[in-house]
Amino acid sequence: MIVPAPDHLFPALHVRPPTGFVNDPNGPHVRDGLTHLYYQHRPATNGASYAVWGHATSADLVNWNHHRLAISPDPDGPDRNGAWSGNVVAEGDRLFAIYSGYLRQQELQSVVIAESVDGGWTFGAPRRLGPIPDGPGTRLFRDPFVWREADQWFMLVGAASTDDHASALIYSSPDLLTWSSQGVFAQRSRHTVTGVDGQHIDTGSMWECPQLISFGDREALLVSAWSPADGTLHTIAMSGRRREMRLEGEVLSRVDLGSAFYAASVMRTPEGAIVWGWAREERDEAWCVEADWSGALTFPRSAALRPDGTLSLRPVEAMKALRAHRIAPDNSDPGLFTIPGAAFELEVTPRGLQVDIEMRFSDEESLALTLDPVNGRVTMDAASASTDPRAKGSRVIFDDPLDAGDSVRIFVDGSIVELFTGSGRSATMRAYPTSPPPWHVRVEGANATASAWMLAAKHPGPEWPDNHVHRERVPPTADPDITVDLYRA
Repeated sequence: MIVPAPDHLFPALHVRPPTGFVNDPNGPHVRDGLTHLYYQHRPATNGASYAVWGHATSADLVNWNHHRLAISPDPDGPDRNGAWSGNVVAEGDRLFAIYSGYLRQQELQSVVIAESVDGGWTFGAPRRLGPIPDGPGTRLFRDPFVWREADQWFMLVGAASTDDHASALIYSSPDLLTWSSQGVFAQRSRHTVTGVDGQHIDTGSMWECPQLISFGDREALLVSAWSPADGTLHTIAMSGRRREMRLEGEVLSRVDLGSAFYAASVMRTPEGAIVWGWAREERDEAWCVEADWSGALTFPRSAALRPDGTLSLRPVEAMKALRAHRIAPDNSDPGLFTIPGAAFELEVTPRGLQVDIEMRFSDEESLALTLDPVNGRVTMDAASASTDPRAKGSRVIFDDPLDAGDSVRIFVDGSIVELFTGSGRSATMRAYPTSPPPWHVRVEGANATASAWMLAAKHPGPEWPDNHVHRERVPPTADPDITVDLYRA
């Protein structure tokens, strides 16, 4: 039997199953000491299967165990053509998933609720809830996000209007079952604006995956801008103050400054908010189908709000537990590291002067990064990272003060590159070298210091409870009538 060679581009440490298409993270929550993280999944990489909820758990946010599906479409239910994005909330000892149930013949998606009686391992049959968009002008409506304040529940749902306005609609409920409209929480017509972070922001025709984070008297609304013509754009943070069920004094910025981040999902905890995103592909669909996998979830990030109203995202502290061993620099060249595997971390401190970083995969393939404290700028360039013409090779430039003494952390896991600056700015992109490791990293810059580590997970084995009873609804079946453009960016 011929065993295929391992795919060095496959992200080994990011959450995703071995095969199929993955996009939005969904419903992260903590239950009995475990973080449950769900994600949109289509077992057929080309999209010819219904959307289901995949499921992974972790005791530390970085070492993950994968499980059977948590939600699959009910053949007679309001999600029979797909279980789409939403979140999970607890009501006492009861746990509920609230998400978009997709019906192909229905113009606007339904908000549905499903209960778990086994602690979040599986969810039962869904039933339709009452939230509907206000007025006749709504043409798209999906992705509920639910949270509790005192004795009241609130829900945001992303929407689009016929006059090209994107919005997040807000609803309230005393019991999770009966919902009343509270109007429009935030809304914008489609324009390209300059955010407070200096980035050009296309506000989109619709806002997908609305999420809300509270920071004392200020709040940050996270939305993913989308349009029928251009598909997924980028994820936006709008910070301000809530007054009478509306966000006011909005400050706009990009949640992630890279080209591959989309569909943020928030876990609200007493210690603060944790954010995941979808690390979408930046290569042709044909390559994804050939490899039989596409997409992954980003590493988890701790969220904070800066004084200027922009969102700060940093790797969770537990990420350091992935450091398996330090990579020593070359004996004769302290700026050169030989990287034996496809999962590693590089930490660089510029100390006031420009630093050039080259990740060389082969003589013809390399990823270039520049940290420029003098001009306060970071550049990430994957134009030469792959000789395969199916790779898009994006280039990312953004402003950052790169204060002296602050380190920049760069995580590489297969084809995913996530960069974090000391000020809390993040950038996610993809690189697809055809050459497997060993790779070489060169760091050049006066007074700069650099350290590198190989990364590895420590999998303790399955975390199934003793009383777990799996209740599969229906296996996701290939459907030639499903025509979803999964790779439009």
